[in-house]
Amino acid sequence: MTKTATKLQDAIAYPPRGMNCDRAAAYCGVSRTTFGELVASGILPPAKALGGLARWDRVDLDAAWDALDKVGQRPSRSGKLLSFDDLIKTDSNEIRLDTKAT
Repeated sequence: MTKTATKLQDAIAYPPRGMNCDRAAAYCGVSRTTFGELVASGILPPAKALGGLARWDRVDLDAAWDALDKVGQRPSRSGKLLSFDDLIKTDSNEIRLDTKAT
């Protein structure tokens, strides 16, 4: 016996266009905390307001991922090229992810 979807969006085979923080983080394959750090640092796009709710646009998230593929690496302040993994490390003295809301 198969489990029946309880919501229409649960039965859809693709992610919704607008996602809350938890769903957007899952879509990107990272934790909610890491997702927030990536948004705050500008690596991932900020949320859009939709009826007073913060929603991340799937297309914007895809574009951010595509940009990572094209750029591959981003130079640090010292000129050293950093990988995506290096960009999200918070214990490095050279990299600071500002988590303050703008």
